[in-house]
Amino acid sequence: MGTTKWKYPAFIRRGEDGDFGVYFPTLLGEVGWEYPLSTGTSKDKAIQEAKKKLAYVIASIIFDNDPVPDPVRIPHDHLSGNMELIEIETRFQNEFGTWNIYFDEPASDEETRFLDLNYKRIENFPNGWLLFTVNSKSEGEQKVHHFIENVLLPMRS
Repeated sequence: MGTTKWKYPAFIRRGEDGDFGVYFPTLLGEVGWEYPLSTGTSKDKAIQEAKKKLAYVIASIIFDNDPVPDPVRIPHDHLSGNMELIEIETRFQNEFGTWNIYFDEPASDEETRFLDLNYKRIENFPNGWLLFTVNSKSEGEQKVHHFIENVLLPMRS
């Protein structure tokens, strides 16, 4: 695959509650028109959250060994007056050129205690921890495999 950066068309609009939502209809199909991938109290906060959530969506596609879809333009005639077209760019590499690998799912009390002792918790994610930072995809795959086989599965057995 080689690429670590993706840019997808989206639209942002303000909801009735005053929050902004970022929608990805050409990436997420019909649900992408109805449900925002991210929300925020300001446009900037919603967009920053969309960058993270888009990375998670792409990571799950890659994890399932499915091809990452090409970006598809949102047709202008599908937009209403309160929708603003934007592009969201996300990448897996951090500013140092390395990849951060996260664990972000509900955990039992025992798992939470273990993860809190051994890994750094992700801000604003009640069930999220930074597991490690790697220099390559292959290193990431090895460490994720090791974490699943030697940490997660034994805790869950």
